[in-house]
Amino acid sequence: MDDDEYYNHLTTQAKVRSLDDVASDVRKHLSGAVESIIKAGQALQEGRGMHSSDNAFHDWCMQEFPDLKHGTRNNIMQVSKRFGGSQNFNYRFPTSVLYELAAPSVPDELVEDIMSSDKPMKVKEVKQVKEGYKEVQNNPDNSDL
Repeated sequence: MDDDEYYNHLTTQAKVRSLDDVASDVRKHLSGAVESIIKAGQALQEGRGMHSSDNAFHDWCMQEFPDLKHGTRNNIMQVSKRFGGSQNFNYRFPTSVLYELAAPSVPDELVEDIMSSDKPMKVKEVKQVKEGYKEVQNNPDNSDL
């Protein structure tokens, strides 16, 4: 093996990454995506505050962000409201789960329980937990809870 072949072999080996390296990159970028969603939500809230009505805000959003659908915009703003001030925010949840947890109807203690869990959850599981929580709260036998 001559010097060029040896150099090519070394550089090829250096480019091979482990699955842990790849997973670390994915986590880093997903974390950045969630941070960006929170910041976008904060900016949208600021923009909402500068408009005299929901209609004026909606028109402004349609002009500035035509691909940002009303529901997505609301989800982003809700995620920002719910998680924007959290110092110890856990970025391991996908945005779809964060959208579900950010709904105003979800009690803070339920959000805290889910966010502090070691088990990552999917939207379907979060919906099941929310429904179970609602059933417990609405059961008259649990009025002392």
